[in-house]
Amino acid sequence: METIRVYRNKNYFTRILFYALLLLTVSVYGYIARYNRHSGWDAFMLVLSVLFGLIAMMQLRRAVLALMDKNPVLVVDQEGILDNASYIQAGLIPWRYIAGAKVDQFKGSPCLHILIKDAESFFEELPRMKKGLGARYMELSGTPVIIHKNIVRADLSELAVLIDKIAQEKKEW
Repeated sequence: METIRVYRNKNYFTRILFYALLLLTVSVYGYIARYNRHSGWDAFMLVLSVLFGLIAMMQLRRAVLALMDKNPVLVVDQEGILDNASYIQAGLIPWRYIAGAKVDQFKGSPCLHILIKDAESFFEELPRMKKGLGARYMELSGTPVIIHKNIVRADLSELAVLIDKIAQEKKEW
């Protein structure tokens, strides 16, 4: 079996970078414009400007790091699926845990759902923070590994068919 590497969708993170810069610019302007005023409303707007500025800086950092990262976000090989694209970023998911994959809606957007066979054993191998997040996604969608269409630069339907095919082959062994 050949290794399949799926890379990050740079257009998505370029848009995040643009909007984060725009929000940071507006926040800095709001902060500077209200710095010398002392009324209650201006104090509220000052706090709001700082809050939005911090959010913008976090998104700016996320976008810059994503744009600079040259590593694949999803690797499908003999060992399993290396996941750095889903919400929980599970790392290596061995084939023994993978039941298949499907494309389905999650929060109004098409996403690739990697179906997990034994969720309890799968969660035991995850760090504590990811366990809680994975359990929440398990309640919402039936699987903890959900990859949004904007994150990867690949056709989700083709990926789902490929992962399904390999999972069925591994099940037969």
